[in-house]
Amino acid sequence: MIAIACWLEREWPQIGSLLNIILVGMFLDLWLLLPLQELFNATWQSVSMLFLGIVVIGLGSGMYVSSRSVQVHVTGLH
Repeated sequence: MIAIACWLEREWPQIGSLLNIILVGMFLDLWLLLPLQELFNATWQSVSMLFLGIVVIGLGSGMYVSSRSVQVHVTGLH
């Protein structure tokens, strides 16, 4: 996806974009190592956490995109 975006925009990715990819991947790997699956045994608990996660990610993404105070976006998406 990054290669296609670079090809379309005809510019190389910024260092912040690359660091973002690496750091998010590392932290997700560490998060998945935590024994959280033992806490949510019932299906309704897992589904509730899924929907809660979708809502939290949506709210965070909406706040990030709509904020006008950030002049330099870490992801390189303007």
